[in-house]
Amino acid sequence: MEEKSGYMWSDISSWDQAWRGNCAGITCAAREKCFQIGSTHQCSVSECGTRPALPANTIVYPMKESGVGEMIQVSCAQGYFPQTAFLTCGTDGNWNWIDFTCQDCNDPPIVDNGDVSEGSNLIGSRRRYVCDSGYTLEGDNEIRCQRNLAWTDPPSCGM
Repeated sequence: MEEKSGYMWSDISSWDQAWRGNCAGITCAAREKCFQIGSTHQCSVSECGTRPALPANTIVYPMKESGVGEMIQVSCAQGYFPQTAFLTCGTDGNWNWIDFTCQDCNDPPIVDNGDVSEGSNLIGSRRRYVCDSGYTLEGDNEIRCQRNLAWTDPPSCGM
């Protein structure tokens, strides 16, 4: 038998398995694994399990569950803000992250004596205004949803 850093190496196929050691008779809690440190056995959290529910319009990389210390990148689908956040599997077995919601622009501003076209509120989308009969458009007839989730200035409809 070979000894490495205080751990016994026998006919186990990998160093990781040797480190986990022989934990016969040791019962660990859910999401914990038994590790052998010298002649002592210890249960430690090894994974966070199922990630928390995420808001609509998110993309997750990687799509698998992660172990302690690993990170999962969460991104909003194109046209939503913020673009990226990270979830980290903490040593306590809980996911550590800041709640976020993938947002788009609110509905475009209402213009007196005019109408705005139907369409998307995603970042980069455009909407067009037309004035009611007898009113004249003043300014650009098109607005755009910006990265700061605000629309560019709308026109007005004057006499």
